[in-house]
Amino acid sequence: MRVTTSQSFDRPSLLMTNLTSQADRLQAQVATGKKILAPSDSASGWQQLSGLKRAGADDSAYGANIRTAQALLAATDTALDQVETQLQRARSLAVQANSDTVNAEGRAAIKVEIEAILTDLIGVANSTDTRGQPLFGGTSGTAAFTVQGDGSVMWTGGGEPAAIPIGDGESIAATTSGARAFGGIAASGGTTDMFQILSAFAAALEPDGTAGGVGTAMG
Repeated sequence: MRVTTSQSFDRPSLLMTNLTSQADRLQAQVATGKKILAPSDSASGWQQLSGLKRAGADDSAYGANIRTAQALLAATDTALDQVETQLQRARSLAVQANSDTVNAEGRAAIKVEIEAILTDLIGVANSTDTRGQPLFGGTSGTAAFTVQGDGSVMWTGGGEPAAIPIGDGESIAATTSGARAFGGIAASGGTTDMFQILSAFAAALEPDGTAGGVGTAMG
């Protein structure tokens, strides 16, 4: 077979091109520390590498979710600690108000403090989390409680907060709904919430308040 001058130059040129390509790939492997740079390097290896990348992305997402859950749990604990402190103070005031030694002026002063506690608790119930979402609003995305025109407090959230995935098949409920945290308190004929109890307590301290209203609040 006759080999032309052009062919004799083309073959070395093609070999040089291939060698340059291999050299470039080897340099890329050295620079990146990665042996597999494309599916053509190793089909099975590329699939394994893709799987590892997906797993790494999942781990990053779960890590972010865990940090979010931890922040929500901390915010919930702080809020409920504040609620406990306020309710303990309200109970002390109820014991004080239920005494026969407290005069009308003293009852009026207790009423003012109870109303302040009620206002503080509404603020705690409507606090927001690190994302700016209502901490106890459930799935509604709106304020957990709303003060009505007559002064009563109504639950305006909705449902239970969505569980946060923190691993394969694992999730955690990092907070709770306002209805569960502040309501569901057993009372005669059904259930009530702490806002209704405190409102009734304050009303019982009026000069013409319902007889036995303070004792009911204590109960």
